[in-house]
Amino acid sequence: MAQQVEGNHPTLLIDGDGNFNSKFVDDLKLAAVSRPVAVVSVFGVQSTGKSTLMNSLHSTKFKVMDASQGMHQTTKGIWVAKCPLPNPNGGPEILAVDTEGSDGSEREDDTKFEKQTALFCLAVANTVIVNMKCYTVNLNNGGNRPLLRTIFEVMIRKFCTRRKVNLVFVLRDKNKCPLDKLEEQLKVGMYKIWEGMKKPEAQLNASLEDFFNIKVVALSNFEDKPEQFENEVSGLRERIISISTSGEGAAGSTPASGFADYAKKIWDKIKEDKDLDLPHYRIMVAEIRCNKIAEEKYQSFYDDRSWLQIEKDAISGAVQGFGAKVSPIIDIYLSQYDEEAQHYDETKRDASRKQLIENIMKVVKPTYLSVVEHMRHQILEKFEEAAVDELKKKGVLVAVKKNHKYTIEFKNQLKDAAVKQANWNQDTEQLAQLKSEIDHAIEVIRDTNELLEQQKRDKRAFWLNVGSIGANVLDIALNVASVIMVAGHA
Repeated sequence: MAQQVEGNHPTLLIDGDGNFNSKFVDDLKLAAVSRPVAVVSVFGVQSTGKSTLMNSLHSTKFKVMDASQGMHQTTKGIWVAKCPLPNPNGGPEILAVDTEGSDGSEREDDTKFEKQTALFCLAVANTVIVNMKCYTVNLNNGGNRPLLRTIFEVMIRKFCTRRKVNLVFVLRDKNKCPLDKLEEQLKVGMYKIWEGMKKPEAQLNASLEDFFNIKVVALSNFEDKPEQFENEVSGLRERIISISTSGEGAAGSTPASGFADYAKKIWDKIKEDKDLDLPHYRIMVAEIRCNKIAEEKYQSFYDDRSWLQIEKDAISGAVQGFGAKVSPIIDIYLSQYDEEAQHYDETKRDASRKQLIENIMKVVKPTYLSVVEHMRHQILEKFEEAAVDELKKKGVLVAVKKNHKYTIEFKNQLKDAAVKQANWNQDTEQLAQLKSEIDHAIEVIRDTNELLEQQKRDKRAFWLNVGSIGANVLDIALNVASVIMVAGHA
């Protein structure tokens, strides 16, 4: 038997009335799984051991028929369970899908649901197991030929883009008929169906192998030869895992976390009996899921405590090493996005990542500009202090005007503040603004200095005038005194 795995208990995917259960993803804990998903589904005639086969192959626990209660329908609807990971450190998540059997008396002549079920298996699975008894290979209903006809017609008409699926015929209860003879008879029947179909003009020359990788295996009787059955199943398990996870027909780009959305859209289309385009729906799901992941990472950054502290510090002044502090925080959430979205359509994945960066930059840029403004003001203050000091000592502004150390220092600070994920090209604008502010400061300092010097000159002139007036008054006073004294003596 294969190893046990948490989540191998099956959960309902689609009930017997055709209702889709979106909560199965929570039951199987797939919502946070970013690995691609490989799906192995099974269909076939009722009571031929489909569930038993899936349990033996994948260590699942699908409900099996109790023969003591007579021959009856056991599985109703479509069920899904997780399988053991062949490579826990990588590779796809494997899901096993068990289906309601065809040709059952419960639905009488209503074959709509069984056709929908077969179509769904085909649409979502990488590998479809057709379970049948060896002695039914040449039969019509027992050999699943009506269902196979439906599948072939859908593949060539409904799916707008060719999609190769592994179609594995598992012939149960091996008998004396050689496997190669059984395989020959089976393929003759399939080719007959294929050649007899009316094909679209674009597919007139398409072959069966253009759409399917066909494999045929035979297994011993589960009850009569249990050990032989388990040995044969073990070999089959390895083949199924191999073809489902590598090569044509292997796991596609849909991650396990997006499988529910993808499967529901396919089921809805099948129920509506509209043309299907699998690549279109994969891209649609990729867009929805990547946008959702990007929104989650944006919100996580927005609420990040380290970022909030930097944002707070920037209000009161320049933050030293702004870029070196912010860029790694952004990298954390971009890396998380890359990890969770890596298996979705590349175009949609890249577009959502670009939008994520743009949204984060909308949050970061105001703080960045505030930090740069503080830095520029500090540089300007240094220049003004140096300019005033030079005027005091030398009376002219010469050296400070020719000294470029202030712009060089500001350039270095801009590099220090740069956010590596941004594409703002602010340096030229900020340097031009600093130069403009320095030029303006020079004019103000020069004008202020000239005003002060003029005031000094005016003050000196005033006192010189005051001194000249005082001397004239003294001369007049002395002359008047002399006249008075002479008159007195007379």
